[in-house]
Amino acid sequence: MTRNHDKERYDRAKRISQETLDAERAQRAEKTARLRQARLAQRPVESSPAQPQTRRKPIQALKKRSRKVIEVF
Repeated sequence: MTRNHDKERYDRAKRISQETLDAERAQRAEKTARLRQARLAQRPVESSPAQPQTRRKPIQALKKRSRKVIEVF
């Protein structure tokens, strides 16, 4: 066999294996999509009511302590 023939066989095998991998990946993607759709259809996602954001006032003692710790390092 010539080098060219070997290269052609190698390229063909590589292409076929890549096509196989792509096909398997596509099948997994389809299966995942079906499972996701089934899960969503089983129990619809309910959005929780929006809660207002409340900001807590920082405790001064904690702020001072953290400042001291930073200064020590």
